[in-house]
Amino acid sequence: MFLKRSFKKEIMDDHLITDEKIDGVLKELKTINVFLGGNRTTKIALGYFNFSNYKKVKIADVGGGGSDNFNFLENNFIIIILI
Repeated sequence: MFLKRSFKKEIMDDHLITDEKIDGVLKELKTINVFLGGNRTTKIALGYFNFSNYKKVKIADVGGGGSDNFNFLENNFIIIILI
């Protein structure tokens, strides 16, 4: 399966992409993310931190695709999303 990194341009690299096309891509990304474990990785990673020592924690989801992680965080933690 994915033994070599691909450097081919992806649909998301197209700066002229239409709304209809990007909606389809984001829906597909969400499906793929669920297949690959969904937010399990985020949940496990956050489990390594002791957040009780902090009043506020900032998390950046860079290249987050369909915003799955923000939805997960919003539903499982008290957060404020700044855009």
